[in-house]
Amino acid sequence: INLASVQALSEAAGSYVDPTRFRGNLFLEDLPAWGEFSMIGRRYRIGEAEIEMTRPARRCAATTVDPATADTDLNVPVILRKLTGHLYCGIYARVTKTGRIDVNDKLEDLGPWDGDPNQNLPERTPEPGEWPRFVRVAVSDNGKTVLQNLSENWPLVPGSAGDEVRLHPITGRPAKMARLKLAEDADAQALVLDADKSVAELSEGAWVLVSGPYSV
Repeated sequence: INLASVQALSEAAGSYVDPTRFRGNLFLEDLPAWGEFSMIGRRYRIGEAEIEMTRPARRCAATTVDPATADTDLNVPVILRKLTGHLYCGIYARVTKTGRIDVNDKLEDLGPWDGDPNQNLPERTPEPGEWPRFVRVAVSDNGKTVLQNLSENWPLVPGSAGDEVRLHPITGRPAKMARLKLAEDADAQALVLDADKSVAELSEGAWVLVSGPYSV
């Protein structure tokens, strides 16, 4: 669980969201809000253990329960959907090497793991097109807005020119998704947006959350 993501959710909701609602095994600091989604497909060492980040965690009604009182008092999935346009918070990891870990241990990036995180998913896992991906904005030589995927082995979902992608608020404000169309076919590392449909917030070097493409 990325504590910055939970903090951003709390600020957008105007109500404190306890990170323990998400029942995480590890709480991470020093990441930008929603930056955990950029870790999928990579290996990490923490203490004596090693883990592989596999997919984002879609949240359910269990997060509506206050972990201190067991009262159902905050509809976290609805808050997520309204303020971010998606239902994900935190990511799953699998242990590849057992070992002791301690509070304040650092994550050491070991590079990408073998395979495609979009493939061989557990049953009932949402389609990868729904997963929010943390990507960087660039402007091409011809002035088109490009969303760059910097993950070596977590490819973007294939899409065709005219398909729709959705941009999600990083902080929950403004509480509205933007729906944009692809100007070109998607490849594993880039989504080129229709120049006439770009939005002012997409400045060079900015980080955004994107899902899709979706055929229209």
